[in-house]
Amino acid sequence: CRPVLGNRVDGILGSIIDIAFMFGLLGATATSLGIGAPLATEGLAHVLGIEITTGFKLLIIGIITAIFALSAYLGLKKGIKVLSDINVGLTIVLVIFVFIAGNTVFMLSMGTTAVGRVIQNFPTMMTWLDPAGNSMFPQWWTVFYWAWWGAYAPFMGMFIAKISRGRTIRNMLSGSLIYGTLGCTMFFAILGNYGLDLQLSGKMDVVGALDEFGGPTTIIKMFEQLPLGNFVVFIIAIISIVFMATTFDSASYVLAAVSQKELKQDEDPARWLRLLWAFSIALIPIGFMLMGSPLSVLQTASISVALPVSIIVIITGISFVKMVREDIKNGNLEIE
Repeated sequence: CRPVLGNRVDGILGSIIDIAFMFGLLGATATSLGIGAPLATEGLAHVLGIEITTGFKLLIIGIITAIFALSAYLGLKKGIKVLSDINVGLTIVLVIFVFIAGNTVFMLSMGTTAVGRVIQNFPTMMTWLDPAGNSMFPQWWTVFYWAWWGAYAPFMGMFIAKISRGRTIRNMLSGSLIYGTLGCTMFFAILGNYGLDLQLSGKMDVVGALDEFGGPTTIIKMFEQLPLGNFVVFIIAIISIVFMATTFDSASYVLAAVSQKELKQDEDPARWLRLLWAFSIALIPIGFMLMGSPLSVLQTASISVALPVSIIVIITGISFVKMVREDIKNGNLEIE
């Protein structure tokens, strides 16, 4: 934020920005853990044939915390990178299996149709708040996701920049936007349309299951319909655990880097600080779980912490443009 705010960032204002950034990231990652942990819990309980209790839920969060604490302790190359590679491999195998074992033609045709509808209706979908119907769907989902990822934005920027050292700005931006978009499209086109096909074909009442059992149980019941259903459910549980671990070890790494008083450009934050943040992140969803708070509380928390972070995102965006212009002017940046 220095190019916009100048030397004021060296004082109280800079501390406020750092604190807002840390609270935003804590809120965003805690929301992810609070939403993701039930799926891992449900999947493992189903495979093992045991009842889901508060103790079992805490055990799953404990396992996730232990994995990402160890990964954060080991650092980028030995920890986070290894976990990420494992998860990408497992996820690609899962998606290909569902694509082949499910209704392949329906997934392709509906996925293609959906891409066209998004391109056609994106401005309307992006700004629709349903003031006439007052369904609150946009507020609880569209606005929630904007806020959730708004709170994530500074963290993601810092982390991607850290692992992209040596690449061009074009490489970094195209990699993030193109591959990120393709990954999301693949997930919706295959996994989302697999569930839609179950509903439309009458093989499973997905909507009824959502109303009766909730999201995690419904997802498990959906994938039970596949060949080797129990094995697929087990893989989904493992992927959920590792996905959350990779998210939170990255978050604890960045939080440690931000909160460490002095950190050189090529230096990693202190290991004890990474571990401190790893366990701190886990405490928030544990608190929500023990209080029995519903998903709506996590959604409200994400929207609340995202508001101050959104101001930081705007300032850093303007700062980036100013820094690039200055580097071009001084001959420090080459334009292809």
